[in-house]
Amino acid sequence: QVDIKNGLEKVPEGVADQYTSVEEIESTLFEKALEANSNFKKDLVKSVLMDITLKVKNADGEWEIVTYENFPKEGVETLIPYPAGTNKDKFDFVVAHMITGGEKAGEIEILDHVLEENGIRVKFTSMSPVMVMYQEKDVKDTSVNAPTKDPSGTVAAVPKTGDASSAGVFGTVLF
Repeated sequence: QVDIKNGLEKVPEGVADQYTSVEEIESTLFEKALEANSNFKKDLVKSVLMDITLKVKNADGEWEIVTYENFPKEGVETLIPYPAGTNKDKFDFVVAHMITGGEKAGEIEILDHVLEENGIRVKFTSMSPVMVMYQEKDVKDTSVNAPTKDPSGTVAAVPKTGDASSAGVFGTVLF
């Protein structure tokens, strides 16, 4: 069973000596997720920070919260719902997870994932927080220095920056 909450209420105990605020955790997860996909544009990506609580059935058949101490060695496969307004066909995703227990506490891992109809399937080997970063597929970079294509498909010149001096002319005169 999985309980998912948007956001993170507090810094998990296992990383409290490394991270002083939820904002610091969010920023660190964001940067690592951004590094994981070179097609993502910092100004165009969106992300959702999630606090995920996993539960497994104990020997008595009752649900109990998974902790670092009782985490199943084989991991827990989980289906994370898509962020609102997204889907597997029109968006690319990265799932970043911060390890909060043991000797790797504070490390961030990028989770392998499978996009399914109802969500993103990942396998956890430790606890949350988790960031799902996403960007629309085939998004166009509209920044000032990005080359543009005209309708024929050829690359147009990079827009001028305002410096119209002719360094070559001055170099020739100086020579």
